[in-house]
Order: sequence, then C-alpha cells, then structure tokens
Amino acid sequence: MILRPSRSPAETNSSGELPVQNAWRPFLDSQANVSAPYGIVFQSRHSILAGDLARCLEERIFGPLLPDVIAAIARHDFGWDESDERQLKALPDAVPRPFPALGTEETLPSWSKSIALAAAVSPLVEVLVSRHFCLLGAGEPSRTGFVRAETERREAIERALPFPQADLDRWTGALGFCDLLSLYLCAGCTTPAEFPLAHPASPNAGMAPKTVLTWRSGSPVLSPPALKPATEVALSLRLYTRDGASQASESLAWSFGKHGFFQQQGT
Repeated sequence: MILRPSRSPAETNSSGELPVQNAWRPFLDSQANVSAPYGIVFQSRHSILAGDLARCLEERIFGPLLPDVIAAIARHDFGWDESDERQLKALPDAVPRPFPALGTEETLPSWSKSIALAAAVSPLVEVLVSRHFCLLGAGEPSRTGFVRAETERREAIERALPFPQADLDRWTGALGFCDLLSLYLCAGCTTPAEFPLAHPASPNAGMAPKTVLTWRSGSPVLSPPALKPATEVALSLRLYTRDGASQASESLAWSFGKHGFFQQQGT
C-alpha cells in the first residue's frame, strides 16, 4: 500500500527556489513516519492511475503504445491486493506499512502474483510486468534469486514475441515512468521532482532525458511536457483515523498544465 499524509499540496514555483530532487526521494520521504489521519492507496489503484497517465503520454516520449502496453502499465501491481487487504484488516492493532517498508519475503509474493495476473492477459503484458519487477530487484542481494529465475523464464517468452528488443525496452520505460509519476501523486508529494524519461531502475536512467514536475497554483506542470495538453487524471481513496477507523472518502483529481488541484471529501 501507499500512504498519503493528510496535508494539502504546497505550491512551489518553477524558478528553482527549492532544489529539484530525483522523484524517488520525495516519495520515500513521504512514506516515513506518517501520522494519522492518513489516506491509504491500494497498489492496484495506483496501477490504474499509472495506466491513465500512460494513455495521456506524448507519443514522442516513448513512441506509440499498444493496448497491451497500456494494460501492462494499468495492471502492473494488481498482485498486491491480498497483501494490502491483510494489512487493512489488521488495523488498528497493527500500524500500516507502505510497500517500501516491507521486507523481501513480504514483497516477492506480490511481485510473483502480479506477473501471474499479467500472464492471464497476454504474453506481452506478462513480459513487461516481469521486466519491471526484475529491474526493481536488480542489485539487491536478497532479490538476486528471484531476478535470475524470472529473467530466465521470461526470456523464452520474449523470444517468441513479434517485437524487437527496442520496442520492449521503450515500453518498459513507459511503465517505469508512469509508475513513478503515479507514486509521487498518490503519496501527495509537493516538492519539485525530476523524472527520467526511462524506467527509473534501468541502468540508462541516469543518462536519459528528464522532465521536471513543479506546482503552479496547485496544479502539476511537467517541463518539458511529457503528457498531452489538458491531461486530467483522478484517484479515490479512504482516510483513516489513528484508531484505524475509516473516516471518509477522498476524491483527488489533477489537471496537468492547468490551474486546479481538486480535493473532494465524501463519505
């Protein structure tokens, strides 16, 4: 799950008054020491938001995206529902832990379930979701076995696909970009942030072109633009009190490049 601290987005300008950070850093900071009330976003809801963002990508960024590529982005974390629901049922006896706080033995089952659910859609969806998690796990000793076995299994499927490696690479990049942008929005991050136009965990992310997100009058702006003009996306979540009781629903909507971050309370 992803925790969203109960706070309003702070406006920043694009003149560089605040240092621009790699987007992963403010996201991780937002998930540490969160006090109630807070919003809880299931990983599957975050995935759907990532898919909505993918539909709005400028084609010049990652090229044309096939429907199955959009499906992979929109479904890449669907295997987390069981873990998220288990944590929700444990409230208020247990403190909810966002996914960065979980250990390898707690995350790998959700990764494997996400890949299995992707395989039920199509081989291309399976390959892209598998690539995503293998990139995330690369370089972590506790995940070496998973990455090795999953890569060997996936490569046989990749060879049977009618797509060149370059297409798979750029589509994997689109997944990683939309994943990180969705995480940043779900967590309520407000600091200026830099997003590589590549999968952020890929070896070439550091050398890839970047886009910077800043806030103007409560609205997120990407420079240079990576999303189509007047892109609007939305998310629904639940707010929770200190004792774990559901407090209210919250509907969020973002209009990129336009004035207007909307936050609506409901029941």
